[in-house]
This record gives sequence, structure tokens and C-alpha cells, in this order.
Amino acid sequence: MLVLAAAQLAHVHPVKPPKRNRLALLELGLALGNLLTQATAMGLTAHPMAGFDPTAAGEALDVADGYEVAVLLAIGYPGDPDDLDPEVRAKDQRPRERRPLGETVFDGSWGEPAQFADRDEHPDEGG
Repeated sequence: MLVLAAAQLAHVHPVKPPKRNRLALLELGLALGNLLTQATAMGLTAHPMAGFDPTAAGEALDVADGYEVAVLLAIGYPGDPDDLDPEVRAKDQRPRERRPLGETVFDGSWGEPAQFADRDEHPDEGG
């Protein structure tokens, strides 16, 4: 299944004038996080994709004005990795690398890396 996810950019009320929804993309992201978690719990694979033309996708599916097309998701049952092209399989099986938290989470000032305590040093704190 291919799913197009779009965010409504304004709160629309039957009596009051529309009001900008500055949290629209956050709300969509939270909904997608729940969708990804549920899909995984059901044995499905869900893969969000950003490499598409959101304007063309919105036009192709006649997305209403006032919505921003944000992401496409492929959702389905996992296939057999042995059926993949060897190059694609190797890419899919390589270890994932994440940016260090100190490059993303700041303390005090923007760009000042937050310091994280080693959990082994403080076993009674933080879960």
C-alpha cells in the first residue's frame, strides 16, 4: 500500500474564522509515529519516503487546498531478503549509523552539546 500523508494547515471551525495551525506538521509526525508503531506490531514494514514531488503528488490525488503534502509511506509485509538484488540487499543489511546526540541535543545555548551521564555511573536515575 502507498499512503500519502498531508497536514491541515489551519484549524477550521464552523463559526469562527480559520486560524493557522502552527503545530500541523508536529501533529502529523506524531500520528505517523503511531502508525509506524502499529504497523510493526502487526508484522508489517512501513517505510516513510521524502524523495518525491509533493506538489505533483498532491495534484495527482486532488489534495484539497489548505493541506500540505508531507510524506509518502510504503506499507506492506516484508519480503524475503534473498529475493533482493545483491547490491540492494547489502545496502539494506549494513549497520545503521546515527548522528551523536551531542550534535542534536543542546544545553544552554544553541550548538552547545548537552552532557549525558553514563547510566552505569548513576543506576538509580532515569529509568
